[in-house]
Amino acid sequence: MSTRINLAPEVYQTSQRNKQRKKLATTVAITIGIVCTALVGVLVLIVVSQKGVLYGLQSSIDGKQKQLKQIPNLQAAVTLNDHLTSWESLNSQKPYLSKFFEVLQTFAPQGVALEGITISEDNILEVNASAKTFSLATKFAKALDAANVEIGSTPAGTNTPFFSGTELASVSDDDAGVVSFKLTTHMSSEVTRGKN
Repeated sequence: MSTRINLAPEVYQTSQRNKQRKKLATTVAITIGIVCTALVGVLVLIVVSQKGVLYGLQSSIDGKQKQLKQIPNLQAAVTLNDHLTSWESLNSQKPYLSKFFEVLQTFAPQGVALEGITISEDNILEVNASAKTFSLATKFAKALDAANVEIGSTPAGTNTPFFSGTELASVSDDDAGVVSFKLTTHMSSEVTRGKN
C-alpha cells in the first residue's frame, strides 16, 4: 500500500479545480455543439419539406393550367360571364323614356316629327325635330313644360314637372316651309327611372 504525501496542497487543489473546469467547459461545448447541429438539421428538414410542398403545389397548379387551356372558348366564356354580371347593374341604371313618349303621343301637336333624341348623363334631353310651322314647335315645347303639372293623367300644381327649362334652339325653315328645330329640356328622375 502506498501512501501519498501532498507537499503542496494548494497547487494540487488548483490543479484539480482546473481539471474540473476543463471537464465542465468540454461538456458544455459538446452539448452546445449537439444542440446547434440538431437545430441545423431541423432547419434543413423544414427547408427541404417546404420545397417538396411547393413543388407539389406547383405541379398541381401546372396540371390545372393545362386543363384550363384544353377547354375551348374559355376566354370568351369568361368575358361573356363578366358582361352578364355588368349587364345587371347597367340594366338597373338604364333610362326609361316612357313618360317622354307618353307626352309626345298625347300632347305633341300633329305635324311635329322627331328626327333624333340624345340624353346626357345629367338627364338633359336634346331633341332634333321638324314641324310644319313655328307655332307647332313652340306648342310642343310648352306641352313638355306643362306635363304632370297642368296636363297629363293626374296633373297638379304640386307635382314635380316631368320636364323643365325647355328651350328651342337652332330654329330654321327650308324652302318648303318646314321648320327644323332643336329642343333641350331637363328631365326629372320620374321620366328617366319610372317604368310606367
